[in-house]
Amino acid sequence: ESENLQRYYEDRIVGLEDATKLSQNSQYSGKWDLVLVNLPHRTIEFLPNLVPLLNRTNTSLIRGRVIVAESEIPLVNQKINQILPPIASGKPRPKLKIKRDYSSALRLCSFEAWIAKDGT
Repeated sequence: ESENLQRYYEDRIVGLEDATKLSQNSQYSGKWDLVLVNLPHRTIEFLPNLVPLLNRTNTSLIRGRVIVAESEIPLVNQKINQILPPIASGKPRPKLKIKRDYSSALRLCSFEAWIAKDGT
């Protein structure tokens, strides 16, 4: 196990680690009910590598921050929805919400996605 991750119970892992590498380890893949992504310049780039971490035996949650030009928000919303697995029934599709200005042209945004339990 990673030094930065602690298993408190059989079904509880808590810690801080490079999730892009963590998803390559079957010991951690599919184990996370909650993934927080706070790399706003690279969230969209890393998102495909983070999806395998999600526990698909239950509903799981992924939250992230993205820095993007306001004019590109609709395109980035589409990209996020293409990358993520199906959304849980009754939950809204993820879409960027502007939190604040990052610069004159860029916005710091956040999104939240409740991922459906895998039906297979």
